[in-house]
Formats: sequence, structure tokens, C-alpha cells
Amino acid sequence: ATELATNAIRHGLAPTEIRLSKTGDLFLLDVTDHAPDTIPIPTTAQQTDIGGRGLTLTRSFSADMGWYITPPTKHIWATFTRQ
Repeated sequence: ATELATNAIRHGLAPTEIRLSKTGDLFLLDVTDHAPDTIPIPTTAQQTDIGGRGLTLTRSFSADMGWYITPPTKHIWATFTRQ
């Protein structure tokens, strides 16, 4: 949650909204910002880089993730299973 929220605050436009939903054993995290023109692209950060790992970390921890646009917002979502 913090990785996606930080990305929205850092690379998107306010307001940023974070929603967490649960269905059965599946959690859905949906983060929105108002910068639909800024496309979320995972990067390959070097060990010495301070940032640049948010989407890569989210992809590694989540069951699935993606993004879509509903003007004027961009949604980045990730699902997590209950362990």
C-alpha cells in the first residue's frame, strides 16, 4: 500500500485516494491520482538508487496488478491473497 501511495503522491497529481476492499480471501488495493497522462512504468533500479522500486516491489508481493484510466483519474490496483 505504501509503495503505490508514495508513487501516486510523488508522480501523480492531488488528490490521491487509497481504497482497500476485501472479498473472501482476496484484498484489492486501489490507488488513484489525477494525472492520467503519467503512465506507471516499472523501472529497474540500481542498488545505489534511493527510489524506483515501488511498482517492481508491488508486482513481486501481489497476486496481480494493473492500471486503468477513468478521466480525470488514473487507478493503479493490486490484489493480495490472505496468507
